[in-house]
Amino acid sequence: LGRVVGRALMDRQLVAGHMLQHIYKHILGWPVTFKDLKRVDEESYKSLKNLVNMAKSGEDLSTLCLDFTTAQEMLGQKEEIELVKGGADIELTTENLPEYLEAYLKYR
Repeated sequence: LGRVVGRALMDRQLVAGHMLQHIYKHILGWPVTFKDLKRVDEESYKSLKNLVNMAKSGEDLSTLCLDFTTAQEMLGQKEEIELVKGGADIELTTENLPEYLEAYLKYR
């Protein structure tokens, strides 16, 4: 889809079709929000919302043993994707939760 849209932009052609709101936001450089994620992937939305609620209640997120990576399955094979450079070495804590959320939303 990206290549088709890119080619159409280069050739100054209109593309008939509709894209999801979060794709428009990404193209325009606007921040993608939780509400956008909820429309696309409700399971991820609920997981991230649980992290936020845990942090608000004062729980220590480092006990979850999470880092700045996510798993992606493509063609039946799981692959670990770093959300930021060196993400596998960055432990998720209550203090860096906002950076994790931003990186995750940019990835999705």
